[in-house]
Amino acid sequence: MMTHPKSCRHLRQWAKDNGYIVSSHGQISHTIMNAHNEAHT
Repeated sequence: MMTHPKSCRHLRQWAKDNGYIVSSHGQISHTIMNAHNEAHT
């Protein structure tokens, strides 16, 4: 599944702001994606 680059930037910034360690490139972990989804539902 491809994710829009703007969405990736938003998700990476959200993760950093919420104490997750996330790389600036590459795949975003399912843990981070799930946490983001839970926080926004």
